Amino acid sequence: MPVIPAAAPQVWLESEPVSLPYDRSYEDGRWDPQVVLHTGGSTGIPKPVVVRQECFTIFDGLRNGPEFHDTISAFAHLFMVKTLSIPMPEFHVAGVALVINAGIFYGATLVYGVADGPLSADLAILSLVHSGADAATLPPSVVEKMSLTEVGISVLAGLDIVAFGVGSLAPAAGGMLVESRVALDMGAEFMPAEVNLEAYEMVLRNDDENDPGRKAFFYNLPEKTEWRTGNLYEPHPTLPNHWRYIGRADNIIVFSNCEKLNSVTIEEAVQGHKAVKGAIVVGDQRFQPALNVEPVEIPANNVAAEALLQDVLSLVQEVNKATVAHGRISRDMIVL
Repeated sequence: MPVIPAAAPQVWLESEPVSLPYDRSYEDGRWDPQVVLHTGGSTGIPKPVVVRQECFTIFDGLRNGPEFHDTISAFAHLFMVKTLSIPMPEFHVAGVALVINAGIFYGATLVYGVADGPLSADLAILSLVHSGADAATLPPSVVEKMSLTEVGISVLAGLDIVAFGVGSLAPAAGGMLVESRVALDMGAEFMPAEVNLEAYEMVLRNDDENDPGRKAFFYNLPEKTEWRTGNLYEPHPTLPNHWRYIGRADNIIVFSNCEKLNSVTIEEAVQGHKAVKGAIVVGDQRFQPALNVEPVEIPANNVAAEALLQDVLSLVQEVNKATVAHGRISRDMIVL
């Protein structure tokens, strides 16, 4: 692949624009390269992936999708945005998609975050307050941290759309934000394929290698006939034709007695505690599970540590009531 070093920003700003018309027809250009991205391994061995023009045509057309249960699609919401805050860099697939779709196709003004440090809840708040953005796309972890303060909730509630992706939002944080009238939009639509009686995996299938239709993935990897996302869902208990995310296909813990446990529910419940930064359930090939808890701040002394553990234990005990017997976590199996 030919490589051309990019000039300094000032050179770009001072240069005269040159007209480069694109005169290929839709049918001739749909398989043309748009951008080349490097995978992080989620599609197999890390390698360059050529993203085709048709992928962005599909994204652009999604704004015209039909309503579903009186709700318009996530892309139709995005089309209404005037100023969008995006923390993703342009070398990230989400950044590329947002720049091209929101910035070019949809005509939104794009707001970038602070470039001299990692994104945090405080930086996101500053950016949103001073930019005047009416929508934002944020990592779930940042949304959760913003939900812990009145200022953060107020800023999120002032936006028309708060979109998140790449991971799931803790149910406690999501529920609190919805009650505070924050317009959350996960933006995921899926066709589940049955894996077992309890969970369904999102599986994409390509029936025509010459015309994948609206399945953008297969324009990038045309040699694939099926793509198993590893995302697991269950039918929503109260909303017909809706699906609720419950974890990953590879999040299942298999104990030494061959019993199994999906740890997501336990981890999300504990991560909903305002003093907890992260939680992970372990126990693969062991007899019973254990819970590792990462606090937001290291306890000042043993008394503070024990108080936090007792708080976490009360959450665990509630989750234990709905957990299979072999997956219940006892106090002596919880550590900071």
